[in-house]
Amino acid sequence: MKNETFEEGINKLNSILDDIEKSDKSLDESIKLYEDATNLYKNLMKKLNEYKSRIEIINEDNNELI
Repeated sequence: MKNETFEEGINKLNSILDDIEKSDKSLDESIKLYEDATNLYKNLMKKLNEYKSRIEIINEDNNELI
């Protein structure tokens, strides 16, 4: 996820979730996919929180100008 955009990460997460839902995966494969999805989700949430913090800083700066 380091060089992926947020949108690319979301698309990748959706793809992993689609793979998990397919019944042709073994239990081991499904667990590995679930682990990958969980890690990707954590990284996406971290990135989303960073964006939120940046927006809050921008809003604070704009409020000081008004």
